[in-house]
Amino acid sequence: MTDVHVFVPGVPAPQGSSKIVTNRRTGRPLIIHDNERTEPWRDAIRAKIREHWRTRTMVILHRGIPVSIDLEFVMPRRKREPATLEAHTRKPDTDKLVRAVLDALTNLIYDDDSQVVQIRARKRIAWPDEEPGAHIAWREYRQATA
Repeated sequence: MTDVHVFVPGVPAPQGSSKIVTNRRTGRPLIIHDNERTEPWRDAIRAKIREHWRTRTMVILHRGIPVSIDLEFVMPRRKREPATLEAHTRKPDTDKLVRAVLDALTNLIYDDDSQVVQIRARKRIAWPDEEPGAHIAWREYRQATA
């Protein structure tokens, strides 16, 4: 299978920590996230994947098959940053950005993110006039044969 690539516009949001609390009125468990931007970001990723899926006649879900993921996060540029600056060394952490994407791709690209056996991720500042977002590419992982 060849690479499949999508670009999701928007400001990438990290996967925050979650905790379970009990609703005092009903006694039911609730999951509370510490970043209110995570779920809308994951929804945007899912919507872009579904849009990609509708416009192509291909099966995207890899059931039980190892998957390789490439991610490039394009973070917003601050007004006073030099136009030549590329490295994004501020928060959010790259690993938390990756976790948010992997969770969003579950049940769309793969059954469970444990199927992801290779990840390449990069975080950089958007070039002047470049839209922030995330480039997401995936493919079936092919193990090298000896």
